[in-house]
Amino acid sequence: MVRIWSRRSVREFGQFLKVLRVETGLSQRELAKLSKVSFRQIQRIEKGQCDPSLGLADLLFKQFRVELKPLYEEPDWGFLSSIGWPMIDSYQQKERAKRVSWTRVSGEIIYAAKYILRNRNEFSDDRHFDAMKALLFALKTHYPTKFRELEAILGPKFLKPYELAEIRGRDIKLRNISLGRLYKYLS
Repeated sequence: MVRIWSRRSVREFGQFLKVLRVETGLSQRELAKLSKVSFRQIQRIEKGQCDPSLGLADLLFKQFRVELKPLYEEPDWGFLSSIGWPMIDSYQQKERAKRVSWTRVSGEIIYAAKYILRNRNEFSDDRHFDAMKALLFALKTHYPTKFRELEAILGPKFLKPYELAEIRGRDIKLRNISLGRLYKYLS
């Protein structure tokens, strides 16, 4: 059995699983029954005490219709652009879904934020990084509850690089673009 999780990512995985479970209204026992995983193991995973295999993680996420993306796969930039990521030049908006769950939105934001930090040196400029800073700035200022949910999953240390040291006009402009798109999904 191959395990890919670090101690920190085990806690993040458990917290994310708990958020998914609570949002869908499932109890730990119901999730255990649906996924055929023991109740005790689900408790341990949510507490960050269990190191789940990739197969087990995939099995649990399938109950919420969430796919585990390979570590090297790029985020869905088109979807991010449609929900508030202020960058559309090379990722043109596709036809938008009428209703998108916060679970899907937060999952894509989390995945993209991690991807951008992990691959920051590969981008020719900092547009991806600046766009993510603006999106998180918009969430923090106008949707603080949603931002706190992301912060609970990722942790404040992870979000530190995305904090704005000083707010410039460009940051406000990008934030306003994000707000215009986020409003359609979070209101």
